[in-house]
Amino acid sequence: MIVVSDTTPLISLLKIKRVDLLKELFGEVLIPQAVFDELTSDKRFQVEADQICQKEFIFVKRVNVPESVNILKRATGLD
Repeated sequence: MIVVSDTTPLISLLKIKRVDLLKELFGEVLIPQAVFDELTSDKRFQVEADQICQKEFIFVKRVNVPESVNILKRATGLD
């Protein structure tokens, strides 16, 4: 199963020190490059950004098909 995460769940799980739940449930998690950029550019989340970089089961991926983002947004009600 492919799991794609947005910034909010990652930050929330990191703050309560339970990001390991993602590994237990899904094995690996993909983060779009834009989500990673948002996380690392905001100084409020520097600790969380550093933690994300250290996790071996979280992978940052560039979105090569922009239409995929639109489909995902519509499917999750974020559009």
